[in-house]
Amino acid sequence: MTFQTVGLVNPPVSCEFELPGEVEWARVYTGVWGGTPKYRGWAQVQVNDHLFDRAILYGEDDTNDNVFVTGYGVYWIAYDATSWLKKGDNKVTVNTSQRDPESKIDGRVYAIFVVAAIKDTKGKVTEYWVTEGNVNLHSTGWTAGTNANELDDTSVTFSGVDTSGEKATLTTIELTGTRGQPDYIQLNGKDLGSPPADQSLYLPGAIDIGDECSFNANGGTGVSSRYVDVETFDVTGKLTGHDTLTFQRGRDLNGDGEITTTGDKPEGEDYIHPVFAMITVQKAKTAATGPDLAIEGVSAVNAYEGETGQLVATLKNLGTTVDSADVTFSVDGKELTTRHVAVDKSGIQQVSADWKATSGEHVIKVEARVDGDTDASNNVGSATIKVGSLPDLVLTMSAPTRPGASNQAGTPFILTAIGIVLTFALVSLRPPGKRPRSILPAIVLLSVALIALQYSLPAVQAADDSGLYLLPVSVKNIGGSNTPAFNLTIYIDGHKAALKSINEGVRAGEEKKLDIPLYSSSGKHKIKVIADEAGLIKEANKANNVAEADYDLP
Repeated sequence: MTFQTVGLVNPPVSCEFELPGEVEWARVYTGVWGGTPKYRGWAQVQVNDHLFDRAILYGEDDTNDNVFVTGYGVYWIAYDATSWLKKGDNKVTVNTSQRDPESKIDGRVYAIFVVAAIKDTKGKVTEYWVTEGNVNLHSTGWTAGTNANELDDTSVTFSGVDTSGEKATLTTIELTGTRGQPDYIQLNGKDLGSPPADQSLYLPGAIDIGDECSFNANGGTGVSSRYVDVETFDVTGKLTGHDTLTFQRGRDLNGDGEITTTGDKPEGEDYIHPVFAMITVQKAKTAATGPDLAIEGVSAVNAYEGETGQLVATLKNLGTTVDSADVTFSVDGKELTTRHVAVDKSGIQQVSADWKATSGEHVIKVEARVDGDTDASNNVGSATIKVGSLPDLVLTMSAPTRPGASNQAGTPFILTAIGIVLTFALVSLRPPGKRPRSILPAIVLLSVALIALQYSLPAVQAADDSGLYLLPVSVKNIGGSNTPAFNLTIYIDGHKAALKSINEGVRAGEEKKLDIPLYSSSGKHKIKVIADEAGLIKEANKANNVAEADYDLP
């Protein structure tokens, strides 16, 4: 079940609703406008009698796990509310530091959105696939200085969605959209929603999902919601089990090579923030007969010769809820330990066990067991790791190139080697209104629930002048052990511009060569790449985890 209060307003803001049963799992979301990525402030959520600690909002420097901030200080904040919602009447309230004399953030609240899974022994079984994050889709002209860039689309893939249900629904939330500037949502490459009722504002073929009116994407009057759009789509029969959802800030409808955002009939949004997507599948009670545990993502963390590291894995429950399960960790066919763990009602969690690592190559196996498991084929996960001396990541970087171009796009000035690589998302900042202001590039922090938001750039066959460059990066592990997953942070002229994830890590002796997409204006720019900026990997030498150079981009 979902409940919401939507539309940008001054705090405090409340959402009141009634739940018909006991809460199995719940999350509460709120959006806050900071006004600029430089300002700091706070937001505080209260669920019934429980007052969460203030979330300190740090703008472009924010590292809170439950705070997603991009653009011109646009915040999306998430809380686990399972323990605080109840059967019957409920109230969620959000306040911010808007009236605090020492706080400079704008502090207005975009929305309160509640997702609650309710125990119902008589009704149908409902399964949830939830994603949350914050991606700033934006046109050019919304970045500081001369380093103009753009981001036209972002995608997220839902894996393992049950296609056997009687009814499937997709719910999405976008912030900062504007009526009259088209934007689109696609499921598996096909448009969702209907053309606007008033076609006088749009070019032929346009769809405007983010039109400051919620629940109207399929027609109808909807609910007025300034700079917020909550939409639901019936996707029954449209799911494949591996479903890609794509948000597009506009399209080049007149074929001139640009997505215009001005004039009588714009082709797209100046900026819009997808922050939430959820697929729910309903099926008959008899269709789900028990739990279905699955083990994924087996790895070792800080497991080096003679040291105590951790074996970790992701435990999922794809079936009905269960209180607890046994998880067994084995190394080279010998049981290390069995843990009796409480199974989270969200259906996804991390499990781990300590291991005194020994030198050599090892096969790690993790197995989950519970009575009544409906599918034992996915209960085991394994990985082969190499244990030796500490890993040592070394990064080198070359001059950026244009896609499709055979020559280097830039001339290096100064080169200081250091580094490595991980995942990437490119974003830039902007306010909720349409008044141009100077803005800076920022990092999108994505992940939570079952999948993390990400975006993919289209393949480019020939050199272009879109501002897109490819940054060649080489990451080599010259140490004696494999690394776990890590991030590579990319800066342009001192501002965070991208994040690249290497989810599989780098094996000992392995070298990975990557072309990382970057948007930039031409001219001289300082590009800096930092491997594992958070310092999560224990390494033999941290000094070579950075590469920095000046390039003159044509």
